Amino acid sequence: MRWGESDFGARPRDWGWQPRINKDIWDWYENAISLTVELAPENEERALVAGALRILWRYPSCREAIDRAATEFLKSRPWIEGWLACRATLRYDSRDMPEDIRAELVGLATRLKPGDLLHQARAVVLNRMPGVAGWDYADGEDDEGDAGRAYENADKMAFDIGKMMALDADERRKFLPEVVREQFALRAFAFGRGLASETADLNAMWSELCAALVSEAGERDAAMLGGFVREANFRDETFASTILEAAIHDAALLPILPYLQAKAALNDAGIDRLRRAVYIGEITAVAFHSIANGSVRETPAESLSALLQTIATIEGGGRGRASDFAHVLLLP
Repeated sequence: MRWGESDFGARPRDWGWQPRINKDIWDWYENAISLTVELAPENEERALVAGALRILWRYPSCREAIDRAATEFLKSRPWIEGWLACRATLRYDSRDMPEDIRAELVGLATRLKPGDLLHQARAVVLNRMPGVAGWDYADGEDDEGDAGRAYENADKMAFDIGKMMALDADERRKFLPEVVREQFALRAFAFGRGLASETADLNAMWSELCAALVSEAGERDAAMLGGFVREANFRDETFASTILEAAIHDAALLPILPYLQAKAALNDAGIDRLRRAVYIGEITAVAFHSIANGSVRETPAESLSALLQTIATIEGGGRGRASDFAHVLLLP
């Protein structure tokens, strides 16, 4: 049998049924959407339909099926993935879309938009959109010809959500553990800055963030805490210095102290704090990669040299040769 042929053995075989007209294609997709909603696990079905929404929206029968799926999904909770996919489709495809079809998509996006703070935070801060499309909140923002504008707008939204969450203890209690649990949450840092910007009690809010960090086992993301430290340092340098000093004696915070310190300032006092922390023995050399790529650009040369010598005493930190690690920290 030659490559590409489907006949073999005693019986002829081919590639199976092929649609002959567009309606056959539309009907196939419509049935596939219905079966997905009916048979797939809830989280999977939401992701599958949202991941294909941009392509499926071209077909009239699929638009009706997507609308029915949205109605079904909304019975239990907001369909965040669908909202993100609608926003992205509007941004990238609406210029060539007939006005009535565009209006239909706008209506669906409006219906899917999370109406409560908690689900808005999940949509903007966590970027949980799975699947091939991988739509993010920023994909629905108009960049007006500036590639960075959409992400700036999304960061601003996350910052504002942090400010609102700072005033809502009930929603915050639910959301903070989710943020530290979510690896690579795109806007956890901006969200943390918003918390620090609006809270009336920096110390109490910091305690909540630390409690959320401790409550989660396994891999945890410290970006929210880093954003909080950055903004808190702008508001009150003494407070930031106090919590960073206390982190030396905190088993949960000590391993991420290099990252947190870099978000405040890598000045003489910060370098001295990191050097003292190293001698406690719980910080790995890898932890200092978080202060690479320009973070040390304003650090006094003598203090930086002393830090490199200290890092070199850690296993994997250069084995006594600070130059082995210096190139990592000094990358532009």
